[in-house]
Amino acid sequence: MRSTPRATLRVFDFYNPTVHTEVSIRRARAACAPFPGTEPVQPHALPLTKASADGVFVLLSAHEIRQPAQREIFLAELRRVLQPQGKLVIVEHLRDPANFMAYTIGFLHFYSRATWLRAFRQAGFRLLQEKKITPFVSAFTLQPDGTAA
Repeated sequence: MRSTPRATLRVFDFYNPTVHTEVSIRRARAACAPFPGTEPVQPHALPLTKASADGVFVLLSAHEIRQPAQREIFLAELRRVLQPQGKLVIVEHLRDPANFMAYTIGFLHFYSRATWLRAFRQAGFRLLQEKKITPFVSAFTLQPDGTAA
């Protein structure tokens, strides 16, 4: 993504305590205050107009959308708000051996690489880059593929 001094940063939070009931989420939310100005949102209805964002970052949170259909709706909503040449960066833990070693049975809370790639394709994204940030965290850079609705 290009650097621009006039960029506008908006931070959205789709946390819903009645839906997101994992103990680890409550513990993390108690440990860290939200970013100033964070806006509560519904993952299926972001308060942005169509093709209004040139970059979207989803950091270590998309896996909290537990239902596959809801996750696909969220990804489709991200596609809706991205400009045709915009970039989506999703950073997530994967259900892989490294995370099993770190989290043991807790690694089941994460999704496999294949699950993410399938969800990205179904939502109309193409993978531009995949990078391991650490042995435990992967970053996927995506762009609308121009063929899906």
